[in-house]
Amino acid sequence: MAELHDQLEPLIKKSDTAFREQLKGMLHVDPSALHMVVLKLLVTKPGAAAQEVHLDEVKDANKSWGVLLHCSNSDKSTLVPKDEEHLELLRKLTQMNAQLNFEELKMALALKKDKSDGFSSEGVQVGDALFFRTDVAHYGPVVGATDQERVILYALFSIEPREDGKDHKDEVQLHPLADLKSHCDKFRAEMKQKQQEHLAKGHRLTAQAKHEFTQAQTYATQIKEINNLVTGLHPSA
Repeated sequence: MAELHDQLEPLIKKSDTAFREQLKGMLHVDPSALHMVVLKLLVTKPGAAAQEVHLDEVKDANKSWGVLLHCSNSDKSTLVPKDEEHLELLRKLTQMNAQLNFEELKMALALKKDKSDGFSSEGVQVGDALFFRTDVAHYGPVVGATDQERVILYALFSIEPREDGKDHKDEVQLHPLADLKSHCDKFRAEMKQKQQEHLAKGHRLTAQAKHEFTQAQTYATQIKEINNLVTGLHPSA
C-alpha cells in the first residue's frame, strides 16, 4: 500500500494543482482557500452495469465542487443532465417535501424507465476532466465486457473544511430515482381529492357543472396515465 501511495503521490500533487487552477478560473476564488476533502481512485471493471443516478451532496452544494479526471479512454464520459429542466427536476426529487406536478412526475417516471433519456455523454481521453457542483445528478456508464476498465480520479473541493476530516462522499450521496413510489402515491391522493371536490361542485352548481365535471375527468385521466407509467417498473417505483 505504501508503495502504491508513493507511485500515486506525484499524480495527486499535479492533479491537485491543476484542479485548483481550473476552479479558480471557473469560480473566481483563491485556489489556496479550497480544501480537498475527498480524493478517490475509482476503477470499474469490464462488464459492469451503469451506476445509479446520484448526487454527491446537496447541503452546502454552493460551496463544494466535484471533479472527475478520466484516467482511461472511453467513448462515454460520466453522464450528466442534458438540460436545465432535467437538472432541476433531479434536484427537486431529493427534497423531502417536494410537490411534483403532472408533467414533472411523468418525466421522473420516464427517467426511472430509461435514465439515459435525460442525460448526455461524450467520448473522453486520458486527461479530460469534468467539473460540477455537488448537487448535479450524474452516473457512470455501462462498461462493456470487451471494454477496458474505466479509471477515474475523483476529488471533492470545498470552501469550508470538514470538521472531522472524514470522507463523507458515500455517506451523503442521494439517489433521486431510487424510490418514486411516495411521489406517485402523493400525486394520486391529491388528484383523487380534487376530483371529488369538482364532482361535488358540479352537482351543486348547475351553471358550472360542465366545467367542474371536465376538471374532475382531467384529474382522473392524469391518475390513469401515471398508473400506466408505473406499470412494468421496478416495485420500488
